[in-house]
Amino acid sequence: MRLIRFLGTGNYAETTDEYDGVTCQTCYVAAALATFLSADNIVILATEQAKQSHAQGLAHELERLDLPAPDICRIPSGGMTEELWQRAFQTALSGA
Repeated sequence: MRLIRFLGTGNYAETTDEYDGVTCQTCYVAAALATFLSADNIVILATEQAKQSHAQGLAHELERLDLPAPDICRIPSGGMTEELWQRAFQTALSGA
């Protein structure tokens, strides 16, 4: 299963998530979802700033959970919301 998620620039705090009787303690929801869904392909959409801030931490967390390394796809920052969503989906689909 392919998991596609956004990575932001905010502060990530560790939480314990639960789904279908399985728990996962992590600060990245992408890691929790990948665990719950047994993702074998993880695509992360991130601006350059988000990539610089959190991509390495997310990659380490996925490795700790014995999950595949993420494919980081850069999306532009700024602009109108509709344009950003369109570019994000184009980026995700081109990596499919």
